[in-house]
Amino acid sequence: DLQHLDFPKYFKKKEITMRNENFKKIIRENDAILVNSNFVKKGLLRNYEVKNKKIFTIPFLPYKYDSKSNPSINLKEKFKISKNFFIICNHFWKHKNHDLAFSAFSRFLNDNDNYILVCTGLTNDSRFPNYFNELKKKYGKLIENEKIKILNLIPREEQIYLMQKSTAVIQPSLYEGGPGGFSAYEAVSYSKKLLLSDIKINKEINYKNVLFFSSKSSRDLYMKLKKITKTKNTLKVKNNSNINKTKLGNYFFNLIDKN
Repeated sequence: DLQHLDFPKYFKKKEITMRNENFKKIIRENDAILVNSNFVKKGLLRNYEVKNKKIFTIPFLPYKYDSKSNPSINLKEKFKISKNFFIICNHFWKHKNHDLAFSAFSRFLNDNDNYILVCTGLTNDSRFPNYFNELKKKYGKLIENEKIKILNLIPREEQIYLMQKSTAVIQPSLYEGGPGGFSAYEAVSYSKKLLLSDIKINKEINYKNVLFFSSKSSRDLYMKLKKITKTKNTLKVKNNSNINKTKLGNYFFNLIDKN
């Protein structure tokens, strides 16, 4: 992705220079480039010399690629989860916007105490090493009381299982290289309710009734949390969400043959 250009405040000048040089080298030494969003393609065209290069955009094609998606897990015993829960599957990097999600959820608890928020992912951000501690300080009581449950990094099959059992998947990110990041792909694959930040790249997701919220408004997410708990899980994918690896592979072969 082009985060170093779109969010330069998250990078040191040396890192920006290094990433730019690496990108230029990739462009210079290859005849074609694969990107997984129109957002990134437009960024390449705007920021780099790619006139004579073919740029192929991978469409939003979620599919179930995990061979073991239903492990034998007792949620109550393994994770001490006995209530309804939302889930965020992101590392605790600042641009993943946990602060906004925590703020919205703490407000939601005032209306409905029968929910918890489960978070998976590493808790360290090399660019902002104090970020997680700041979150713990700000939302300490909710974390201590396990209203916000931090699981850190867990086995993937367990993460997928939790996602399947959740009320909804929340993706509050301020920036992604692919629409919604991987957690959005997985949510669509398993026909889960999905709450997505309204950044441009996320609008490329072709998913009926997905609920978008302002990436800068915890109140908007709070309202969407209220709305999604009052509706049945009727979200459907416009395209087949269970696309297998063969179909995905054939897509690329056909794309290359045509060009």
